[in-house]
Amino acid sequence: MRNMIASNIKAFENLINQLFDSANIISEFGKRFISTNPEEKRWLSETAVIECLNVLPNVRALRVEFDNFIFLILIGVTNQKYEYDSTVIEENDSNAGLITLLISENYLRINPTINFLEFDDNIMSQHKDIDYKGHNYIDLLNFLEPFQIFKIPDSSLLINENLHRILIYVYSNNPNNLILKFNKSVLELVSDISLVSSKNISYGLLLYSLLSTNYKHSFLELYRLVERLFPINYLKDLHQKIITELTFLEFTSELENVTSWRPREDEAIEKIFSISRLNTKEAFRVFLDSSVYLQTQTDYKYFYKLRNSIVHFRANHEEYDLTDSQWNLLIFATVSLIDEQYSLYNKILEE
Repeated sequence: MRNMIASNIKAFENLINQLFDSANIISEFGKRFISTNPEEKRWLSETAVIECLNVLPNVRALRVEFDNFIFLILIGVTNQKYEYDSTVIEENDSNAGLITLLISENYLRINPTINFLEFDDNIMSQHKDIDYKGHNYIDLLNFLEPFQIFKIPDSSLLINENLHRILIYVYSNNPNNLILKFNKSVLELVSDISLVSSKNISYGLLLYSLLSTNYKHSFLELYRLVERLFPINYLKDLHQKIITELTFLEFTSELENVTSWRPREDEAIEKIFSISRLNTKEAFRVFLDSSVYLQTQTDYKYFYKLRNSIVHFRANHEEYDLTDSQWNLLIFATVSLIDEQYSLYNKILEE
């Protein structure tokens, strides 16, 4: 149980410190608190923070639990109305108890774009009023960072998932909050993967591919997911035949540590592409058909050369200039490959 008095004291201490750090304004200490009704008091004292993630320098996400319900709180993202599948996630109202908690634990902060003198005059001086009965939390909202609160229904496919996977769903359905202009096909595929694909995908990499500031970095995050699959075609049969308590990933890690063995990258990519399904092959074919030059390329060879041209700076590496449309085609094909391969090897990766 969280102490309500201590939380209110800490909340206003945090606001005072932020006011001084941001605008060198010294706001006097005093008895301040945010007014709450009985239900909001429960939100303040009983809400448990399960997980916190710094998504971007100015964006934070929390997964919290209250009354056996799971909520997502996304801080630093401009409030906008979007159409969500209500069986997956639904927008939820804020309340004084939750806002007090977020401020007191320094998750929710003063918006750096506000007029700080106005904040000091209008908010920090309220306790001097003879009729003061606590701050109305609504008064604070215009001065705080933007935030959104979502409830995850008990029947949601995301109910037991971590923040990375939940945020992939939220961001893939919020294109206005993305820097890159991913097309509808890419976003729909990523959204579907967040709901139903293999648990063994590193959803952190997929999220940061989505949040990248340029297509090259977005592609590299996806390449790392493909890279994790490299040893499978070489070692899966060996792992099954030997007697070991090591999982497949532990086994491949130990083998590399002890023997320094690892598959040749270009050969590993060729193996993965050779066993890909027809729809994935077709997705890469559509990408290669997007220009006369690309039509002369082989899918797995170009995939590897493109990665090298981004990662390495060498005289013998070509510079590959793709249009936004071509990047979208390539990213769609790569995400399709990741979804397919992780589903195919789901059992091996779980062992």
